[in-house]
Amino acid sequence: MNSSFPASFHRPCRPPVGRRVRIVVLSGPVVCGLSRVSPVHSAQNVSASATVTINVTAPPAAQALSVTPQGGSVTAQFAGIPNYPYAVERATNVAFTLGTNTWFTNAPAGGVFQITDNFSDLGGPPGQAFYRLRYNP
Repeated sequence: MNSSFPASFHRPCRPPVGRRVRIVVLSGPVVCGLSRVSPVHSAQNVSASATVTINVTAPPAAQALSVTPQGGSVTAQFAGIPNYPYAVERATNVAFTLGTNTWFTNAPAGGVFQITDNFSDLGGPPGQAFYRLRYNP
């Protein structure tokens, strides 16, 4: 998310050298793309108003690398952005309404991770299985 703050302060907002000012938004409606926020207060109780621009971006990229059957189980390998949370979902139909199971994980430092599905929730391997990966903030 990108934001810009063209602000007009009611009085100068100059924190002492070496100190930070933390701005907290207390109220203000958000309209897609542009929001007028009022009031805004700093840690030193200085009031200000600001225009906030919100840019909506696509979720982080992730992809399936491989799905490998191994006896009565399947290992699915994925690549995601390191430290981002993901949910790996399995279903026995393409609509993801039957035979579902979900694994939650964060991508490790290298970004590549895998899950092993032994189908224990189904009592054994189904005739078919579909896997998908989604960002899970």
